[in-house]
Amino acid sequence: MSVEQLKNQIVEKISEIENLDLSKLYPSGPNVGLWNNITNSELKKYVDSTIELIHELKSNINLLDSIGFNSTQNLLNHLTNFVAQFAPLNDLNKNQITTHHHNSLNQLHGLNSIFRSTGLYSDISVRPNINEKLAAFKEVEGLMDRLVKNKSDLSEAIKQGKEWLKNKNEIDEQTMKGQAEAFLDRAKEHKKGRWVSFNIPWFEVKIPIPIPDFWLVGALLSSAAVAYVTYTFFEIAKTEGENVYVGQSLLRISALIVPAYLTVFFANQYLYHKKM
Repeated sequence: MSVEQLKNQIVEKISEIENLDLSKLYPSGPNVGLWNNITNSELKKYVDSTIELIHELKSNINLLDSIGFNSTQNLLNHLTNFVAQFAPLNDLNKNQITTHHHNSLNQLHGLNSIFRSTGLYSDISVRPNINEKLAAFKEVEGLMDRLVKNKSDLSEAIKQGKEWLKNKNEIDEQTMKGQAEAFLDRAKEHKKGRWVSFNIPWFEVKIPIPIPDFWLVGALLSSAAVAYVTYTFFEIAKTEGENVYVGQSLLRISALIVPAYLTVFFANQYLYHKKM
């Protein structure tokens, strides 16, 4: 018989064990005899841990290639004997079991010893941790791939941000330059002033007046007009005496509105341009 045939038979025996009511190996009751002085709760943990080793071996049956033919044959013998010793328990209720389960436990203990002596226990115990670590490495690998992609996206975003800042600085520089040129043009205009024309026979005379002074001249002329109109009112009032009518007074007073408004307007413009 080859090792492959032994492995197939071992898988079949493990499948048979999986269908057994293994709770009969740790019954509870006053008539139950202790196996190796192990309590019911301790015995349950021992049985569960050993059966778990058997389940894992079925999932990783190729681990038997490392223990050789004799150890594999010995393992099959213990599995076969365990199933045979368990057979009488199938016909008993748990409250009928006293020491009937001891033979099965002895075979199970022999299986546990084989797992430990051949190194299968270490292989099976370490393998899940290795699988977990491999899974973790794969997850980390995927995370690294995402980080590299994110790094590429971040670099592109930084590049675009730098281009945007460069364009923004150029726009700001052009805007400031335009505002400065406009301010200089206005300053030149204020410094140059406005041309005032005087028509003299045969030719026209133009005199430049600075803008603040231009508004000052306008304010002075308007205030002079107000003063002149007011003076004429007093002169007329002296002449007419008590013959002044209300309508005539209102008409004369209304004549002050335009020059008075111009005086205020020119004065405000003079103050505004003076500040500039």
